[in-house]
Parts: sequence; C-alpha cells; structure tokens
Amino acid sequence: MDDQRAYVRRAKSGKFAGIWEIDCFFVPIPVDEGERPFFPKMFLIVDQSSGQILKHGLSNNTQMANDLADAFLALIEQAKLVPGEIWAAKEEVYVYLRQILRAFEPQAYLTDELPALEDVKDSMLDYFGVGMR
Repeated sequence: MDDQRAYVRRAKSGKFAGIWEIDCFFVPIPVDEGERPFFPKMFLIVDQSSGQILKHGLSNNTQMANDLADAFLALIEQAKLVPGEIWAAKEEVYVYLRQILRAFEPQAYLTDELPALEDVKDSMLDYFGVGMR
C-alpha cells in the first residue's frame, strides 16, 4: 500500500485525457502451478480511441485487486497521463481501484459496452483457440 501511495503522489502531476476501458475476467486456459491447476484471471486496460492494450496481466483471483491497482498506477506513472474517463463492465473493477479512483477522480462509468476492450479480448482468446463467442 505504501508503494501505491508513492505512485499516486508522483502521478498526480500527470495530465488528464482519454478513455480507458478496464475489465477482469477468467481465462479458460488452466495454469499448472502448485498442487492443482487453476484458471487465472486476466485484467486488460485498453485505450478506447486507439484500441491499444495499455496494460495486461494474469493473476490468481485472490491477488487480482493488488495486481490491477499496481498495474494501473504504474501505467499512469509511465504514461504521465491520467484517464479522463474509466469505463468498466463489472463493478469489481471499481472495487479493486476504489482508492486510486478517489485520488485521481476521473469520470467512471459502469457500462455494458466496452467496444475496444471486447475486440482485443475476442482476438486474444481466438488466438489461443478458446474463443468465448
């Protein structure tokens, strides 16, 4: 948590722009680590206007909140840019990022439509042969 506070202080000087679409979802590809295989959870942060993946990562379900928050802050610090808006389809994204969203106060929307992220997600899952649709 101290690392996150330091990131927030450094990143607050960034400018606001763009819309970032964020989602977390289970990937239907088992990972064999430890005693039993498990299905990892993936997060994606995608720039809506370009469709570019800004950050992504895999995690087990219990670590997702920390991993997404750390990646989000690292992205802000790296890009020196804070999104003007955050779009997410699941409330859990806001729960994972609630402290960060309070610090930066971007407009945040819960929506059924994440056009750029869904395109990336579909392409990625098709590539791995596990298309969801």
